[in-house]
Amino acid sequence: MRLHLTKEQAIAAHRKMWRWIANETEKQERVMDKSDYFEMHQIDPDDRPLLDCYACEYGAESANSEAYHDRCRFCPLCWGSRADNRMCVNVSPRAYNWYGDWLHANDWKEAAEIARRIAELPESNEEQDDIYL
Repeated sequence: MRLHLTKEQAIAAHRKMWRWIANETEKQERVMDKSDYFEMHQIDPDDRPLLDCYACEYGAESANSEAYHDRCRFCPLCWGSRADNRMCVNVSPRAYNWYGDWLHANDWKEAAEIARRIAELPESNEEQDDIYL
């Protein structure tokens, strides 16, 4: 089910979710994740965004496709990975992107710090190309 988010709504929902993840991780002193967010906010699985990611949902809607090479082009965020790959999809250890780093954080403190960075990713102002996935 599509949520039909505007770019502004997708970014706002992304920031709200990742700020909650960072704050709750610190509060609980354990890593909280996206599924925890949706459960705590009682968001029905049918009302969740694609891949539990509001940016992915917006990208898929904009591209009219769920294929990662299509939806990633329309991601409303600039991931600014250290490997110059702006996307989040490579989640292997040492993939050099914030989402991969968060998934493989050494402890809850590191996870909270990275979640806070993810929450504040800058907005992308254009369709992204040159994606190496």
